[in-house]
Amino acid sequence: MKIELVGLTEENLKQCLALKVSEEQAQYISSNEDSLKTAKEEGDIAHPFAICADGKVVGFTVFVLDEEYEDPNDRYWLWKFMIDESLQGKGYGTAALQEVIRYFKEHGANNIRLSTKETNVGALSVYRKAGFKDTGEMNDEEIVLQLDLTDEKKTEEFFITSDGIKLHAKLDRPEGADRCPLCILIHGFTGHMEEEHIIAAQKAMNEAGVAVLRVEMFGHGQSEGEFLKHTLYKWVGNAFDVVKYAKSLDFVTDLYLSGHSQGGLLTMLVGGMFPDDFKAILPLSPAWMIPEGARQGDMLGLKFDPKHIPDQIGYDQWILSGDYLRVAQTIHVEDEIARFENPVLIVHGDADQIVPYSCAEKAQKLYKNAKLVPIHGDDHCFTKHLDQMAAAIRDFFTVDK
Repeated sequence: MKIELVGLTEENLKQCLALKVSEEQAQYISSNEDSLKTAKEEGDIAHPFAICADGKVVGFTVFVLDEEYEDPNDRYWLWKFMIDESLQGKGYGTAALQEVIRYFKEHGANNIRLSTKETNVGALSVYRKAGFKDTGEMNDEEIVLQLDLTDEKKTEEFFITSDGIKLHAKLDRPEGADRCPLCILIHGFTGHMEEEHIIAAQKAMNEAGVAVLRVEMFGHGQSEGEFLKHTLYKWVGNAFDVVKYAKSLDFVTDLYLSGHSQGGLLTMLVGGMFPDDFKAILPLSPAWMIPEGARQGDMLGLKFDPKHIPDQIGYDQWILSGDYLRVAQTIHVEDEIARFENPVLIVHGDADQIVPYSCAEKAQKLYKNAKLVPIHGDDHCFTKHLDQMAAAIRDFFTVDK
């Protein structure tokens, strides 16, 4: 999908004012009409935009850039951010938030601040996944979160073309290294490249002297395509083109592949398809039970008739087409596991409620040369012991060599 922040016009203003959130969400956010009125009162420091996906208005945002404010850490605020109720769960919010962050970066912001009530769990999850952290401050009855933009080293950002669509990519290289290994790093089922656990994995690899190529797959983040239409076949095709790109880079000495959740499943599949190209693979909380679940009529806890697949199936506000299930039913991960004989590092929280830890144990036994590092008491995204996940990755590239 192509997400854009578009200045208000007479036409899209009417569309923005027609956007709504659910009754539950309305307690946390002002109406678009009231937000626009406040923006006008604030004058030049307030910037309202229509959020457009492939030319269609899907949301509305207002943020503040007050470069004259005396406190340099309090100049940049995301005041308003919403996606229409009928369009939520399609990846628009995640992708639009990344576009907002890009805008702030391009306008010299050193951070981005926002506030919301602590009970606004859904919005907080989105913001925290994008890297916003609690500051401990309060804005009236709302907690304040901040995304720091100053500690980022030089990152190359670009797109890789795959089957006619553009995949959003970022390349982070360790400082001072002319030539070094490279690891391709892929997000999960509903994820993107800026999630906290993905960034932690990227930084751990960089610290170990490994360059990292983060890529967002079809229908995710700032890549083109619609989440509803993504399938594992499309992800595999995307991965082929990303591998081809990575192999063309002249600074790369060795190639690695890593992914989280569905990205971990992709890592296991593509590792077996390119067994001679990857020195090692690193599946993180790999959701490799998805194909077998599709054959049994269970998609991450959602039940369906595997012989009569529905047109759509919903999961945690994310909607999949029946084609996703049809494709998943044809995939047998064990075949690709058997083909990969190089080292494998599996990192998995033993309290994961989304992908059972037993799946990691089974995979470890099936691989010829696999190490399983359990993160005790941790969940699917390593939110409790992110440092331990990062340490396991860093040690794999340094201590375990």
